[in-house]
Amino acid sequence: MGNSKVVGHCHICGDFGPLSEEHVPPQRAFNNMPFVEISFTQRLALGPDDVPDGRKRQGGIRFTSLCRQCNNDFGSWYARAFIEWCYQGMFILEKSGGNPRLVYAHDIYPLRIVKQLAVMFMAINSDRFRLSDTVRDLVPILKNKEAKGLPDNVRFYAYFNMQGKPRYTPKAGLYDIARRNMSVFSEITYPPFGYIMVLNGKPPNS
Repeated sequence: MGNSKVVGHCHICGDFGPLSEEHVPPQRAFNNMPFVEISFTQRLALGPDDVPDGRKRQGGIRFTSLCRQCNNDFGSWYARAFIEWCYQGMFILEKSGGNPRLVYAHDIYPLRIVKQLAVMFMAINSDRFRLSDTVRDLVPILKNKEAKGLPDNVRFYAYFNMQGKPRYTPKAGLYDIARRNMSVFSEITYPPFGYIMVLNGKPPNS
């Protein structure tokens, strides 16, 4: 968690004040490498094999979006289980040569992992994301480490990131004509996994 002079509303609790930097994913989940920062417009112009050209930053990908209290609480409550989940995922990718088929997860804490995912998605979206009808009920669940379950309209999906590239997509919509399904979702993909947070619908890809 780095120091920041940015002031605003915490993306989770809504308190107004100095914001801290949240690593997404947590720094120990392989998010400690230099990266190139580019705009959304620049990203759209990149081909699958193009190398981005932009400002280079050190210390992993992070977002200035959480108050210090939320950052500290969630880091101690949920991050460790999520980091262990990522270590297992990277082990599976390496042992399978990047082509996993059958996966067994051992000694994981699914609820803590899902809650850390929710924190990450709240961090990459705007501070008003927490106020939407679909997401609003997530906040008390995250703020209470003993709370269980998810709001009815929020679902998370995971897949293996075998390309090795990170990607962050704030809230977006995609209409599938064939399935007549409108997906409202957000995506975070960073090896070894990618994640989709779906709001009020089915995932954009079956």
